[in-house]
Amino acid sequence: MQFVDRESKYPNRYLVSDEFGNQYYLTLTRADEPVRVGTPLNAATFNKFFDAVLQGAAVVNLLDNADFRHPINQRGVRSFSAGYGIDRWRASSNMTATIEVDDNGEYMVLMCSASASVRNSITQYIEEARAPAIGAPVTVAYQDVDGNIYVESTKMPATGSARLFSSSGVGVNLYSIDEGLRLSIMVPPGESVSLRWIALYAGEYTADTLPWFRAEKPSATMMECMRYAQIRSSGDIDPRDLCPPMISTPTVTKISGVYLYSAEP
Repeated sequence: MQFVDRESKYPNRYLVSDEFGNQYYLTLTRADEPVRVGTPLNAATFNKFFDAVLQGAAVVNLLDNADFRHPINQRGVRSFSAGYGIDRWRASSNMTATIEVDDNGEYMVLMCSASASVRNSITQYIEEARAPAIGAPVTVAYQDVDGNIYVESTKMPATGSARLFSSSGVGVNLYSIDEGLRLSIMVPPGESVSLRWIALYAGEYTADTLPWFRAEKPSATMMECMRYAQIRSSGDIDPRDLCPPMISTPTVTKISGVYLYSAEP
């Protein structure tokens, strides 16, 4: 569908009828002295809006469990450090990640210990089959708890890391590894950041062209997360019987009366 603006022979002209049946024309001119012009409601605006929606529907976030407003949390933790907590995210030893709640829902608070000598992080590993090719453009975007959205693009590094958001207080590092890709959200010592969501997209985007962040259905996210970790009531399940199949043969650990099957890197 393509929107088209109305074309008038007499713009802003209105026919007015009084109580006696008399009719006359008025031409109205807006004189409200706006302090902010705002977004015009016209065909160009609506067409741009729907183009963005269609474009965003075709773009896939390469990160799993990246909507911290509704995180998959098989372990049932509210805070974690030095290991995995909410699904797919691992915290370093001097990083504490906590799920908090406000009027707009849940969000993730990342706090780096003041005693740390360097920035610390939470990290997600992305398997090789999903990682963009070396040299390909990629974009990272995230939203903080106040609703501000940060966007920055780079190219997939051949070796080592590519650093983004060096001026925002929060750093995002992309590391090429033999098994694929590692994304880390870095926080300086003694500082914290609160995030609603984060996204990694193949391709180069700006604040104006960034796809809308679309949260995946929880059931789909859960199935993807269960390829890396599953909570079961029994510790003697044959890995071949686990559903969905895991990415590698899991280790089994008893935690709080249940069993964690983990194939996480």
